Amino acid sequence: MGPKLVLAMTQFERMGNMGRYRKKPVIVDAVQWNGGAADRKALLRELGVSGEQVTLQANGDLAIATLEGVMTAIPSDWIIKGVHHEVYPCKDHVFKATYELHDPDDLHIPHLDIR
Repeated sequence: MGPKLVLAMTQFERMGNMGRYRKKPVIVDAVQWNGGAADRKALLRELGVSGEQVTLQANGDLAIATLEGVMTAIPSDWIIKGVHHEVYPCKDHVFKATYELHDPDDLHIPHLDIR
């Protein structure tokens, strides 16, 4: 049993640095999707993305071309424009747990050094 345990630990160690990580604080642009063609146009304008990247489907959902493929957004989802100008949907409950409104007067964004 001893050698198998050592072998398992060696394989585990090769997986990478196990630990708890905090998401680096970044500022993203986001708009909550409420549905409809008029809201889509406002969303495109606010985020500065093309109509080819975010299309309205016949059922009223949005089809969003992301780096991982086409994703669907339903009304109440948030559409996020990331730090590299990528666009992706985020469920409302996940958005609220992950993001908070940025105060533009707060110019100090703490730097997290994760090594």
